[in-house]
Amino acid sequence: TALCDALTDEELSRALGGRLVPSSHSGMQGDTFFSGDFVVKDYTVAKHGEEALRQAEEELVNSVLGKALGIETPGAAINIVMEGDKIAKVQIITRRVKGERLDQLTPGEIYLCGDQLSEHQALRLLRGDFDGKVDNYMLSSDRRVVMIDAGSGDSRGAITGNGADHEYVMDGVNGRDHWYWRAFKSETQTGELQGI
Repeated sequence: TALCDALTDEELSRALGGRLVPSSHSGMQGDTFFSGDFVVKDYTVAKHGEEALRQAEEELVNSVLGKALGIETPGAAINIVMEGDKIAKVQIITRRVKGERLDQLTPGEIYLCGDQLSEHQALRLLRGDFDGKVDNYMLSSDRRVVMIDAGSGDSRGAITGNGADHEYVMDGVNGRDHWYWRAFKSETQTGELQGI
C-alpha cells in the first residue's frame, strides 16, 4: 500500500519544508511533530548522543522489513542535519497514519485486532523490540493495525552488547519473559501482589 512505500525525495522535502506542529504524544527520546501527511521525530545528538542514530536505524529497518513481510509499517526516511563536520540532529520522517491509537480503543476493540497485532509482535521479536504496548500502534481509518514507534528495537544486539544468545538477554533482563516476576519475587511470595 502507499502507506508502506518509502518516501520519495519530493515527499521528504515537503515533510521537512512544511509547518511542524508539535504532537501531544512525543516519545521519551525525541520530539515528535506533524507535517501534513508526515510525522517528523527530532533527536538532537547533544541530548541523545549515539541513541539518535540507533533509533533512526531501527525505524528504517522496521519500515523496510515490515514492507517485505507484508506487515503494515509506515514508509520512513532519515534526514541527518550537520553542523560543520559533526552530526547535530537526526530526523526520522514517516508517513502519518490517519486513525486512532490503540490505547484509545476499548479492550474488546483491541481484542478484535489480535491477528494483526500478532503479526506485528513477530516483527518486533525478530528485531529485538520489546516496546509493543498499545499506544505504539494505530488503527487506520480502513481498520488496519499500523506500528508507529519502532525505535526501541535492537536489530544488532547492540543495546545489551552481549549478543542475542547471552544468558543476560535470554533470561529476560530487558523486560522480557520472567524479568518482571523476578523483580517482584519477594512480594509475590509473600502474597503482597495478587494475581501474579
